[in-house]
Parts: sequence; C-alpha cells; structure tokens
Amino acid sequence: LQPDTLTVDKTQINTTDKYVGYKLDVENTTIPDVVNNGDIIRVYYVKDQFDYTVEYYYDGVIDDTKTETITATYQDVISTYTDKNITGYKLDRTENLPLTVSEVAENNIIRVYYIIDDGNTKTLSYTVEYYKDNVKVDLDTQIVSKTVQILQPDTLTVDKTQINTTD
Repeated sequence: LQPDTLTVDKTQINTTDKYVGYKLDVENTTIPDVVNNGDIIRVYYVKDQFDYTVEYYYDGVIDDTKTETITATYQDVISTYTDKNITGYKLDRTENLPLTVSEVAENNIIRVYYIIDDGNTKTLSYTVEYYKDNVKVDLDTQIVSKTVQILQPDTLTVDKTQINTTD
C-alpha cells in the first residue's frame, strides 16, 4: 500500500530567479514539506526592482554631483526626469528616454544634455570720465558696454586707444 502523502523534494522546485526580471514572491509562495497525492504546489514570481540612473551633461561634460539613481519595477516605462538646467545653459537633447527598465544596469541610463545658451546674455559696462582742472566734463563722459554670454566673467578689457589722454 502506498501512502497518500508524499515528501516534497525541495531541490526539484526552482525557487531562484527563474524568469528574467522576476523574483520569487516569498509572501505568496510556500513550499510544504509534505503534500497529499495530487496536490499542486504553486510557486509565484513578481516583477523585480532595478535601479536606473539619470546623468546630466553640461557642454558635453558629466556633472556627477547631479546624477540620480532611482529604483523602479522591471518593465516600468520612465518618461520624465528632474530638470537640472542651470543658468546659461539650455536643453540640447536626451538619450534613452523614454526608458523601459530592464535587468541590465548599463541599459538603464537616461542621459540629459545641456548646451551653452548663447541667447542668455548680460551687459557689462564701464564709464570713462574726463576732468578738467579737477572738474568733471559731463559732455565728454563715455560709457562703454558689451553684451556677453551670461557664463562669461564680469570683466571687460579696457580699450585704451578709445580713451583720449592727449587732448
């Protein structure tokens, strides 16, 4: 006579990460030690969590201080990122957006590229005042100004040939 119960050989049940992007659902999967004849053992898997990275480049150079690493579920579609534009730059392009999260880390990278915005300018100026007998000659005052890209330093080179020091 054969018993109605069987001892489960747990080595025969694959409880490792059997499916790409999935992991064993330990909350819903219980492997018993003994089962009745004809019982079904159900092994459940759920989508796993993976990191994706958003990298930010300014004029072609990565700024590691702005890089973000975020966790998402396998096959989630990521279509947004935090805008980290800084003054003087504008968005050029993104790469790998939208991103479908996979189990391969090097595929889970969104790259955001900013370039210098030549239209983002500031005006710099200096004034040349002329004095005659220690009295300012208002009509001779010159204001020199130049428009530069906002990332440029706040200094101007004085064109000495434009300053009348002989007359």
